[in-house]
Amino acid sequence: MSTLDAATYSAAVRVAALQRRRNNLAAAVEQVKVGQKQQLAFVLLCVLGMRVAALQRRRNNLAAAVEQVKVGQQQQQQLACVLICV
Repeated sequence: MSTLDAATYSAAVRVAALQRRRNNLAAAVEQVKVGQKQQLAFVLLCVLGMRVAALQRRRNNLAAAVEQVKVGQQQQQQLACVLICV
C-alpha cells in the first residue's frame, strides 16, 4: 500500500468516524427536543388541570349563590304572605 493510499484510507476512516459522531449528536439533540416537548406538554396539562379545577370551584360558588338568592326570595314571599294575611 502506498503512502497516498494509506493517507486516503486514514482520512476516509476519520471522515466516517466524524459522520457517525455527527449522526449520534443529531440523534441526541432530537431526543432532547422530544423530551422538552414532552415536558412542555406535561406543564400545559397541569396548568389546564388547575384552570379546570378553578372553573369548577367558581361554578360551585355561583350555584351556591344562586341557591341562596332563591331561598331569600322564598323567604320574602312567605313574609309577604304573612303580612298580607295579618
